[in-house]
Order: sequence, then structure tokens, then C-alpha cells
Amino acid sequence: MKGLYQIAVILIVALSITSCNSDYSGLDTDKSLKGVFIMNQGGTVCYYNDGKDTLALDIYKDVNGSSLGDELIAFSMRKDTGYILTEANGQQVIEVIDPKDFKSTGSIAGYTNLTDVTAVSDRFIYASQGTETDANSGEVIVLDATTHSSVATIDVGKYPTRMLYAQGKKVYVANSGSQDNQDSTIMVIDITKQVVTDTVYLEQEVDELIGGKLKTPVEMVIDINNDIWVLCKGVQNESGKVVNAGLAKVSYGSHAVTVFPFDGKEVEDGYIGNGRNCLARSSSGVYIFYINNGTYQMSIGASELPSTDEKFFEGDYTDIVFDAIKINPKTGEYYCALDIDGGSANDKVYIFDRYGLNKDDEYIVVGEMPRDFVFYP
Repeated sequence: MKGLYQIAVILIVALSITSCNSDYSGLDTDKSLKGVFIMNQGGTVCYYNDGKDTLALDIYKDVNGSSLGDELIAFSMRKDTGYILTEANGQQVIEVIDPKDFKSTGSIAGYTNLTDVTAVSDRFIYASQGTETDANSGEVIVLDATTHSSVATIDVGKYPTRMLYAQGKKVYVANSGSQDNQDSTIMVIDITKQVVTDTVYLEQEVDELIGGKLKTPVEMVIDINNDIWVLCKGVQNESGKVVNAGLAKVSYGSHAVTVFPFDGKEVEDGYIGNGRNCLARSSSGVYIFYINNGTYQMSIGASELPSTDEKFFEGDYTDIVFDAIKINPKTGEYYCALDIDGGSANDKVYIFDRYGLNKDDEYIVVGEMPRDFVFYP
């Protein structure tokens, strides 16, 4: 099966999609793209039609005739509008696309320190922004989804790196800070009032031998109960060891915190992984999956972390530290990204079935540093 995806790439590229072809008849998509968009940090988005095993290596350039940028930072989708945060030559742009055909419908420029973007309604887009010095607080810029102009700013914590929209009226902002200017809080924004209504500290009284305060939150998911799970990659102590890493569960209503420290659990060094994009929820929302020197499955009702001999993937994949993971909400398949030699134009995405199996060593050769997956529609 390894070679089938490479053949599929050749076939779809041979279709010669160009921006001059207004109906893109070369792409056999039944008038709308259907499948998986793979965001590569190295500057491209791949389009994988999982029903037909076809792959377009740079769908944006194929359709629009130009490149997105040198680096892709975030990709958010709401209904039939996508927002891709890109950077080139120190300048950032939020590219607005129609996912049905991946045509560009606009862009939002003029920023240099954005860290994430998410659509919170048909009216507003949120973009988190750090500052030139981590010692200063960051902000969330509220953008009008129609005019793309800034209509408000909301002060948040130090170096906000991730946002999570909870269906209803909340946006959670993970303030990561830095090694020297730590923050490690989650701020809760009421999107109807455009204000911060609570600040959540990721700490809890636990065993005296294990630190109960987690630091550097970098990824969040929401489970079936609307509780928020936060992956914290920790900080380095004076001896260079990673400490204060772990998972935190934040109750949706009360914002009560339960912490699950990694220290002394998965690895001696506290945390081994990318952090961002290394936390996912199952299609049912009753399990979460996280990467820490391997991939683990955890029930949302569990009272402790799984043990080191309970890694989710088996065989050759048991100890692989994937660079990103996401689960297809419709099929339950696991998409796991892996850089080759630190990142190359031939990095891979492994696809595991709903049971976590990949018997034929199936993978897709994609772009440089695949980091996120957007399933559409």
C-alpha cells in the first residue's frame, strides 16, 4: 500500500489544475471538495480525498496560482469559510478561503505577532496576538467576518498561543508565557460581551511528591461534557529537566481544575513531544489522546493517567513520537503526522483505522512539517 499514495499524487497533479479553470473540472470533486485538508507548517496545504485515495500536494497554489507563505501557523474552519494564518518575510496574513473549491475570497493583513485564529460566529473572528517582549500581556483581536476590520481588542495573558471555541458563548485562551516570563493560565472570554470573565489557574492540591501546578499550556480540546482538556508542556528546571508538564481538566461550568502531572509517569524528563496539535478527542468525545514519548488514550472519567505500558498504538508505532494527531469525526480514523529527518518535503501522515490499527503501514507523503488536519465537510 505504501506506493499507492505516491501514484495518486502523480495522477492528480497530472490533472493540471490552474486558477484559469473557473469550475476546476479537473478535480473530480462532485462540485465540492470532500476530505481532509492537511496544514503543513512549511507553507502548503495538501488536499486528501480519503474516499478516492487522491492527493493534491498544494491545493491553494493549484487553485489560486500563488503560494500561501513561508510558514503556516493555524487553520480554522467555520461552516463554509476557512481562515489560514500564514507568515512570509516577517509579515502575517490571515487568508480567507472557500473550502468547497479552496478559492481565496479575501485576506487580512497588517500583523506580525499573531499566534492563532478561530472563527467564533458568522460575525466575528478571533486572532490571538503576542507582544514583542513576552513580559507584556497579549491580546485577542476581534475581527469583523465581513469587513475584516478590527472592532475590538481583549487583553489576555502573556503570550497567548492557543484558543478554543466552545459551542455557545465561550472562548478559552491558553496563555503560555515563556521560560523567563511564565503565565500558564487559561482565560475565559464571553463572546457576547467580548470580555474576559474568568482566569483559570492550572493547579490543584495533589501528592506532595508530585508538583500540582502545570505550566505552559499549548493545546486544548473539548469533550462530550463540554469540559476542557489542556496539554501543558512544562518548563525546564535548573538541571535542564522538563517539569510541571501534564494534562488539566477544566470543568465547563465551575472551571474547577483537575491536574494529571506527567512528572514521574510517562518519561523521566516530564514531557517529550511538540505540545501543540498533540492532543485530540475521540469522535465520540469520551476519550482523549495525547502524545508524550508515544501516544496514549485516556477516558474522560479516569482518575489517573494511563501507565507507561498502556500506549495506544501497537507494534512499530508504539514508541513513535508523532508531531501531530487528530481524529476524523466521521470515520474515527487517526491521522498522525511525522517529520522525516527534522522536517522535509517528504514528511508523512500515517492513517490508523478506528481501532488504532495500521496493518499495511499506510501513509501519505505530504509537505514539510504537517501540523494540523481539517476535515471537510
